[in-house]
Amino acid sequence: MAFFLRMPGSRGFAAKTADLGELEPSDLAEQENLLVIASTWGEGDPPERAVSFYEKLSAEGAPKFEKSRYSVLALGDTSYEQFCQFGKDLDRRFEELGGQRF
Repeated sequence: MAFFLRMPGSRGFAAKTADLGELEPSDLAEQENLLVIASTWGEGDPPERAVSFYEKLSAEGAPKFEKSRYSVLALGDTSYEQFCQFGKDLDRRFEELGGQRF
């Protein structure tokens, strides 16, 4: 799931929610503020619906996130060795693509 956070003047944020399974990385790259809530399963793997998005985000030609401030909230089970790995991987990749973590 991803939240697009828009700033409507001084009134705060107006959020729009979307499923990563229905998005392309380019859909998020133009967002100024982005909060991604990422669940994991198994050994820190992405949910099935998010696999295609993550593969495209990981590809060499992925769009830049230089206009984006982002944060990733990863959810997982601490009993697994790769706890929240999908969320950690998203965070690292957004940074590599020029995003500014907040």
